[in-house]
Amino acid sequence: MTRSVPLELTHLPWQDVIFKYILPCLSVKDLCPLRRTSKMFLHMFNDYMASCKRLDFTGFRVSECKGLTGAAFQILVVKCKKLNTILVGDCPWFSCGCWQVLILHQTKLQCINFSGCWNIDLSETLEQFF
Repeated sequence: MTRSVPLELTHLPWQDVIFKYILPCLSVKDLCPLRRTSKMFLHMFNDYMASCKRLDFTGFRVSECKGLTGAAFQILVVKCKKLNTILVGDCPWFSCGCWQVLILHQTKLQCINFSGCWNIDLSETLEQFF
């Protein structure tokens, strides 16, 4: 009789199953704790972020996800190589520093929602484009 090894989420094909069907169903709030569970999940999270085209932080409070700060957001934005949509509306932690990293590293963005982000100066923000 052979002893079977329990199947774990990380044993499923990442690109074909996890990145396509499972992780897109999770919010950033759900992904944050997942990445801290093990080195394998951290690696999976980083690979997923590199392929992610959309991030939705709308109404996201830093206190809801331990470890996600403006600085952590900036690192995350640098990892997302294929990002075309980012939603950060009503995020009180979204600052000018986050904005600068975003426009510096995400030149292919097509949609940005930062309405209700009171820590950035709209006139300074628009000057970056004109």
